[in-house]
Amino acid sequence: MSVCVTEAEWTEWFDRDDERGSGDWEKLSDLHKAYPDRLCSTPMDIQAESHDGVPSNETGDVIYKSDRDYGFVCLNKDQSHGLCHNYRVRFLCGKLVRPQASISIERLSNSTVLELAEPAEGWGPGDRLVLASTDYSMHQAEEFTLLPCPACGPTQVKVQGKPVFLHMGEEVDGVDMRAEVGLLSRNILVRGEMEPGCYGNEACNFFAFDTFGGHMKVI
Repeated sequence: MSVCVTEAEWTEWFDRDDERGSGDWEKLSDLHKAYPDRLCSTPMDIQAESHDGVPSNETGDVIYKSDRDYGFVCLNKDQSHGLCHNYRVRFLCGKLVRPQASISIERLSNSTVLELAEPAEGWGPGDRLVLASTDYSMHQAEEFTLLPCPACGPTQVKVQGKPVFLHMGEEVDGVDMRAEVGLLSRNILVRGEMEPGCYGNEACNFFAFDTFGGHMKVI
């Protein structure tokens, strides 16, 4: 099974349970049963806040669990004042749309197939790639190692591991949001032209070879 992660959006807020009883249980499995058509099967993230709009990590409550695969749980027994706030949750879901460039995650193996906009010429197994961040943080850029992929097309490459962050793969509202993919495993040779002998300055009194140098600037 593979999923094309090309765009993501937050769901509406859900509040199936409240603080009465043992605590506030907003389990993903229960929410799927209560709202089968309004929540994706495999969320990419979760957010929880009180009904006053205060994020769960700022309410002062001890949170038992906040996990995208399980849901959110606050237990009354863990609170010094004996009662949790009433929370609501929402999930980040990916849209399954036709991308111009995307990431396919093979869930049964530790690998990922990158869908590229152009053929990857000269790339081979063992090469290192960088997948650029499409977030405001440059620290969401990720590096991967290329794997053999006989079944891949000209614009597909398979890499070792799975991305930690979400990388956009399409144009959004006319803006190209696709993540750049670059090859790191390459050598670049920069060679300057040397004159056969020394010329042009007083250094020739001491040296018989070309003493002029140059500067290289990489941006």
